[in-house]
Amino acid sequence: MQIDKKKNEGHHEFIPHAQLTCGQILSLIQRMFIECNTFYASYTVRIAYLCYLFASNLPSQKKIDVQKAVLLGLFRNVGDYHFAVEKVMDYDELTEQDIKERYVYSYAWVKNMTPISELAQAYLFYDTDYSPELAEKNIMLEYGSIVFAAERIVKLLRSGGSVDNPEDLYRYGITRLNSEYVNLFKKLDEKWQVSTNLSYSVDKDGKEQMPPCAKYMEDVYQSFSFSREDADKFFKTLVSVIDFKSSFTVWHTIHTAGYACSLGKFYGCTEDIINYLFTAGVLHDIGKIAVPQGILESSGKLRKWEYRVIQTHVTKTEQMVKDLVNPIIAKMAYRHHEKLNGQGYPHGLTDKDLTVPERIVQVADVLSALVDKRSYKDEMSEEQLLEIFKEMVDKGELDPSIVSLVENGFGVLQAHRDNYSNLLILPLGKVEIDFWDELSLSL
Repeated sequence: MQIDKKKNEGHHEFIPHAQLTCGQILSLIQRMFIECNTFYASYTVRIAYLCYLFASNLPSQKKIDVQKAVLLGLFRNVGDYHFAVEKVMDYDELTEQDIKERYVYSYAWVKNMTPISELAQAYLFYDTDYSPELAEKNIMLEYGSIVFAAERIVKLLRSGGSVDNPEDLYRYGITRLNSEYVNLFKKLDEKWQVSTNLSYSVDKDGKEQMPPCAKYMEDVYQSFSFSREDADKFFKTLVSVIDFKSSFTVWHTIHTAGYACSLGKFYGCTEDIINYLFTAGVLHDIGKIAVPQGILESSGKLRKWEYRVIQTHVTKTEQMVKDLVNPIIAKMAYRHHEKLNGQGYPHGLTDKDLTVPERIVQVADVLSALVDKRSYKDEMSEEQLLEIFKEMVDKGELDPSIVSLVENGFGVLQAHRDNYSNLLILPLGKVEIDFWDELSLSL
């Protein structure tokens, strides 16, 4: 199939949008946190839950936006994921400098990576004593007090302490916060047994399980109301979470989404399908958040056991999206390693099972993997990648009608890939700049 370069001249480029609600995106982000680091995620979901209860039960004159308070709770541990993505470090082991860096990084990340950038400053009050007068002048202190009260109550309960014990409240710095939140916790616990939703448990292998409130919070996220513009921003937030494990995977994700849209455009797909391709391209590798960083960033050839581990990312992706995302999009995302000849994984599907959009994502994934620089390879030349595509078509792995678009118009595909991929570009450098700038102010 030839690409007609003149066909689209003079026409505006269609701008795809993620076919997910904000609630779905936030639920996926929470699931990614859980797969990234269960230890920190166990705090994340509990903190978000208490932020929701506190903000929902405050008097109206407080003027606290429940949705924003919950998001500050959900993103509170971003600094932990960044600095210790695969470690389990008890908070009592952290130095004052460690603690400062993690709060400041959460501030810089939320400021640059989310639609609630105006609230990021709340994290910087982590070491400030609560003052009603100051909170009246600066609402960020009140938002911060909600998050810090939730966080410290969670830590207190995890340690076996009690909110009724003044010594425990002092030891965890809760006496420095607005006492209203401790009293509110006691009231809500008596009324609704909140502590039950925060309870801790482990499976037969000793692995910590998520608390009951994890599922509850997904329902809360689904109830949120945000604009289409905010949904697009949260979609980029989701992409940035992948960076906690692998910057190579971030760029592969962005480029796969771009190639999928570009291939769909020249294949003649409708705008609705291109929206689906855009969404599935971003979601296709989110399961890699559960793969060890050492394997994702390996600079050498993977050993057999490492390859088996990395293959599990497809099953993880399926588990994360299957009950949450439009089934058509979900299948496009988690079927990208299937092959038309039935030799793919994880389900060994054949051409009879795979739709055209699913086949497009497969080709887009391979194209990005071959073209992009990865931890284990440099960029590949057009001649080399076309030879590999020919071999895959000859083996019956990929759809020849889609691969022909690569063979007959690779340069055009790349140009359009850039147009689509640019919709997902992240200001990761700005996060680092703001982090170091803010940190230097307190040295």
